[in-house]
Amino acid sequence: MLYRLKTDFRLSIITLLAISAILGITPFAVMRFVQGNVLAGVVDLGIMLAITAGMIYAWITGDTARSGFAMALVACGGAVTVGALVGEPGLFWLYPCLVTSFFLTEPRYAIFINLAAVVALMVHGVAFSSLVQMWTFAATAMVVSCCAYVFAHRNENQRERLEHLATIDPLTGVKNRRSMDQELAMAVASASRNGISYAWCCWISTTSRRSTTSMGTT
Repeated sequence: MLYRLKTDFRLSIITLLAISAILGITPFAVMRFVQGNVLAGVVDLGIMLAITAGMIYAWITGDTARSGFAMALVACGGAVTVGALVGEPGLFWLYPCLVTSFFLTEPRYAIFINLAAVVALMVHGVAFSSLVQMWTFAATAMVVSCCAYVFAHRNENQRERLEHLATIDPLTGVKNRRSMDQELAMAVASASRNGISYAWCCWISTTSRRSTTSMGTT
């Protein structure tokens, strides 16, 4: 479990978001039910359950791409819904969603999700007390999204570079012992999830890499 969190960056982000959602949203859901705002409480509960389900799916299947995309949609869509229901206080929930979307899914999808969320709130308009506040929110949301994109892009490039330096021999260009240990660990994890033998998983992984290499050389 800890090994997967250390080696799978997107899985660790998904897990962190789910835990944060459980700890952060639950008190507000309870408060809104107590205050009689049942609709907002149901929305909060639905967001929390959907994000938790996405985390469980990512852990079971290892498909962090689909689960990350779905969680980014749920988080931003939920923040828009909360903002429309509770007004100005709900706007603050969108900012962490704008940041985490770039770590949950590909940048092109995150940009679309963030832009759609901001536009939806602006079109709805109920959460804003004036046009100045609305355009101020839009400007700050765009600045946050741009900063998150730059940081996520730089982080991804540095992570790939460090991974290449750690697994590829600089002289021969061949994968080293660390790379072999990672492949074996991935094969064990895949065998545990799918019930396929370790040797078969290793053979599939090796065949896939050879096919990719031969296509690249041709």
